Amino acid sequence: TELLIFFSIKDIINIIFLVLISDLSLSLPSIRRLVGLDIKYFMKFNHRIIRITVVLCIILWVVFLGISFSLFHNHNILNDENSAITLIVIFLGGIISSRIIIHYTEMQLIASNRLSESEKYLKMQFEKMPNAFILWDKNFRVKKWNPSAEKIFGYTESEIIGKSALETIVPENQNTIVSEVWSKLIKNKAEVITNDNITKDGRVITCEWSNNPITDKNGEVTEVISMVQDITVRNKIEACLQFVALQEWEKENDFFESTTKYIGKTLNFDYVLISIINENSKQVNTLSYYAGGRIIPNVTYNLEGSPCENVFGKNLCIYPNQIQKLFPNDIALTKMNAQSYAGHPLWDSNGKPIGLIACISKQPIVHDELIKPILFILSSRVSSEMVRIKTQKALIESEEKYRLSFITSPDSVNLNSLDGTYIDINEGFTRLTGYSKADVIGKTSLEINIWNNPTDRDLLIKGLKEKGFVDNFEAKFKCKDGSLRTALMSARIININQEPCILSITRDITDRKLAEEKLRASEERFKAVSESAEEWIWETNAEGLYTYSNDIVEKILGYKPEEIVGKMHFYDLFDEELREHYKNIANEAFALKVGFKDFINYNTHKNGSKVILRTSGNPILNNEGKLIGYRGADADITLQKQTEIELKESEEKYRLLFENMTTGFALHEIICDENNKPIDYKYLAANPAFEKLTGIPSSSVIGKSIKELLPNIEPYWIETFGKVALLGESITYENYSSDIGKYFDTWVFAPRRGQFAVVFNDITARKKAEQSIKQLSIAIEQSPVSVVITDTSGRIEYINPKFTEVTGYQLDEVIGKNPRVLKSGQTSKEEYDNLWKSIKSGKEWRGEFCNIKKNKQRFWESAVISPIINDNGEITHYVGVKEDITEKKEYEKKILNSIIEAEERERNRFSRELHDGIGPLLSTIKLYFQWLAESSDKDDKSTIIEKGEKNINDAIETIREISNNLSPRTLNSFGVNAALRNFIDSINKTQKLQINLISNIDVRFDEKIEIILYRVSTELINNTLKYAKASKVSINLFYNTEKNIVNLNYYDNGMGFNFEETMHAGKGLGLQNIVQRINSANGKLNLTSSLGNGIFVEIELPVEVKK
Repeated sequence: TELLIFFSIKDIINIIFLVLISDLSLSLPSIRRLVGLDIKYFMKFNHRIIRITVVLCIILWVVFLGISFSLFHNHNILNDENSAITLIVIFLGGIISSRIIIHYTEMQLIASNRLSESEKYLKMQFEKMPNAFILWDKNFRVKKWNPSAEKIFGYTESEIIGKSALETIVPENQNTIVSEVWSKLIKNKAEVITNDNITKDGRVITCEWSNNPITDKNGEVTEVISMVQDITVRNKIEACLQFVALQEWEKENDFFESTTKYIGKTLNFDYVLISIINENSKQVNTLSYYAGGRIIPNVTYNLEGSPCENVFGKNLCIYPNQIQKLFPNDIALTKMNAQSYAGHPLWDSNGKPIGLIACISKQPIVHDELIKPILFILSSRVSSEMVRIKTQKALIESEEKYRLSFITSPDSVNLNSLDGTYIDINEGFTRLTGYSKADVIGKTSLEINIWNNPTDRDLLIKGLKEKGFVDNFEAKFKCKDGSLRTALMSARIININQEPCILSITRDITDRKLAEEKLRASEERFKAVSESAEEWIWETNAEGLYTYSNDIVEKILGYKPEEIVGKMHFYDLFDEELREHYKNIANEAFALKVGFKDFINYNTHKNGSKVILRTSGNPILNNEGKLIGYRGADADITLQKQTEIELKESEEKYRLLFENMTTGFALHEIICDENNKPIDYKYLAANPAFEKLTGIPSSSVIGKSIKELLPNIEPYWIETFGKVALLGESITYENYSSDIGKYFDTWVFAPRRGQFAVVFNDITARKKAEQSIKQLSIAIEQSPVSVVITDTSGRIEYINPKFTEVTGYQLDEVIGKNPRVLKSGQTSKEEYDNLWKSIKSGKEWRGEFCNIKKNKQRFWESAVISPIINDNGEITHYVGVKEDITEKKEYEKKILNSIIEAEERERNRFSRELHDGIGPLLSTIKLYFQWLAESSDKDDKSTIIEKGEKNINDAIETIREISNNLSPRTLNSFGVNAALRNFIDSINKTQKLQINLISNIDVRFDEKIEIILYRVSTELINNTLKYAKASKVSINLFYNTEKNIVNLNYYDNGMGFNFEETMHAGKGLGLQNIVQRINSANGKLNLTSSLGNGIFVEIELPVEVKK
């Protein structure tokens, strides 16, 4: 009653209003900071706060006022003089009490909201994470199963919860999983494994399991969290890329067959076709047809009405089911019992369709995730191969057309470089000039002195430079025999293998020029020549009647010119026995209107003696090409022939010589028919060398005719040898006997009329040597690798065109010089010393050089250098075969850099995921425990909170350790020096190994260099711990600021090992990784070790200081 009297209604309303004002003020950050409340998390003004505040404040005020009134009233404090003080005390007490209640309530609501948000976030991550999340107990029973797990394995959460997780593992791997994986998990170690799994529908897939144990308060594993990723497609794609890489060197047919087999087996298709489109674009021919495990060759089928027709215009065409209903007109699909189809077009470089890959299965396509990438990869490779084959065939056809036109042209055709060096000539060139290919190839026109007037060449070159071509350029050329030929030349500049060349076509107009000259002064010149000549010069009409004769005829045959001109035919003077034969031969020439040369014929002198003449003649034609006569000359060779006869008759005197000579000899007699035409010949004699060279006993051929021995002999040989025997014309030739497999150099002459002798030598060895040298020369000239030949002192004597292409040096720039002109300084002196030591001892040396081109560009070469040893065992030359591997080096370096960078990115990513993903989750669980402790029995829940906090802290610490191992935060934040000291300190604490690190590095380097130094050092330490049984390790890190080089020296006193043997055996993957890392940074590595002597490693890396 006294209280109600003391406080009026107005006072109570004022106090409540002041409290609400103070509550609203607490929503301002400045006010909250002043009174010490959290400014980040607070509950904004709401009705719940108001109600709680008002009720609790009233209760506390009543209690507080009662106590205050009692105190003030009993001590006589509450009076009019002290009423203001009393009100202030009461007001402050109410505010303090309300603040306590508000703060407590606000903290509870904030905690509740945080917990609710964490639950929502966790649930969202659980349902949306791309990888499968599986929680299972120590009996492998599944407790949690997210949607991604259902997508991978096919089991819904309700189907798998409570069942064994081993049901997803293929049966043959289950025991291994139980024994090996669980043995590591019970040691509280995280484990990442890859194994084959089986889905609900029976498919076998490859998955990567990342298993993390959860322990109870005693440290025992009670549950395991597994993050599972399906890597089946990734593995298949990697296998496909590897398959493509291994196909680079397969032959055309093998390539297509292996590709169809690979598609069929990898994608489970029953039929696979690689086809090329015909010219009409309505049919395709198979390059390879894989059907039921075998290859069927050369199949043609129509595109119309088939699914293949729909492939063009699309990148990929897939019909997963009911393919026969979709294409009822395709009878082949019915025969195949096809259910599904996948096709991918093949394109050329211009985007034009050239074929397709078609895949047909007897089963529906359920999963197509592999089909798209694999067909995409293989279609690109197959298209490239088809384009290459088409281009190669077109090139061959083009080259063949050019070759035929070049060879068969009746005109002279030659191909020269711009400096005039002959590259190739045809037979017309040889006919015109007398020069063979061997005479001119590799020489210039000036060197063979073919221009009668060198100024003509200058004019030709000037015209080519101005216009690029010259037509109908008249000039005189010197032939091989010294004669001059007048010709019209047309020339063009063309490009062959991207090199400008001169193609020249030359037509001989010498005869035309001579004819013009003869028309101007033929009679006077002819008369002057005929009168001064020592030969009998004559002319006849078309019937052979003499129309002109010079005075020499009287000296040779005893007749005056007037006794034969207009009175005798040419055959009237022939020997009576041979007259008809000679007449027939002459009439054949008259009928063909051809000339004849050095025709040996027997004539009768006016006094009756025999005169032997050598006759040459040419036809005389009118403007219509009609024969009007012959003009020729006869030389008296009677004395010469008598001398030959005397020499032949002396043959008997030299028989012993022929019996013992190494050259084969056989004497034959020609057999003629009634018209004196040769029809056969028989062997008269053969020396022992004949039998030795041919393997045919002389006794088996002497006295027999050639038709008896070789019934199918070509008539050409009988006619040829008949001319020798009857006309006395000797011939020489080289031929190959396929019967005995030998080459012979043969000379055929007539020892007497009606006989011919054959003298031959075995030149098989020489021919084979020439062929081998020619083949070797062509192979070296066209070799895709550089070839260098030096003398024993290293002076260059030969380089092939590839050397010039790679280095830029021409032959004349390096002849007589040492290959050190290519030296870049990057190859060590020790390496060169080892090279010379090897080749001087007669051994082959293999290795790599970093050289420098003429344009100062660096490049890498893989070289094989061998000595050339003569029959006396002496080294005469050295030959080096070198391949440019610059692109390969760069490619390997890029791959290694990519691997290292991907490794580090993966480690950093995994570290962030573990730290940022699981950390908040465990923190949320910790809040659960706190909340549980505050809302239940204190004695029981305190124990739970204590144990829960311990487990959570242990889990967080474990995650931090894993994160640090994957990507050390110290390395990223403070550099390699701090990271190594941190790692070494953790090793030294175990007292298993004492490591001493000395370093002068106080700067940061490029991230890749720091990673290499850290990984190489930790790998060496791990090797020492695992294998060396060492007690001490010394590491020196020295940064040379002048050369920008870091030297890492590592030494342990362990048991050591044989480095070369380990690397050669394919062991020591850690060491191989170290070597690859150092090579990727252009560093140097020297490792010395032997059994019982520990290991000493010297590493040198070029670096750049990080700004």
